[in-house]
Amino acid sequence: VAAIVSVKYLDTAGIEQTMPSSDYRLAGSHVSLRAGKSWPSTADEPEAVTIRYDAGYEQVPANIISAILLITGDQYKHRDSAPAISEAANRLLRSRQVYA
Repeated sequence: VAAIVSVKYLDTAGIEQTMPSSDYRLAGSHVSLRAGKSWPSTADEPEAVTIRYDAGYEQVPANIISAILLITGDQYKHRDSAPAISEAANRLLRSRQVYA
């Protein structure tokens, strides 16, 4: 997560509201309340809160660029078939894997 774009929620009347960005902050990959603030009351339904965020890199790391070039070259060379990702590309990407 690079930045929080918005925190929107359905209030208890079911009307969409936008939480002021001064009420929360991005702490690592979590949204947390600022001191003295509280979460608003929401409608009692699934997905009553929506958090939009920007994710990605400002500058793509060199190992990812190298992996993209290797994969693209392999796909061009073997364009008549579906090649597997090479072990070299896997090694380059391994340190960037995110497990959910």
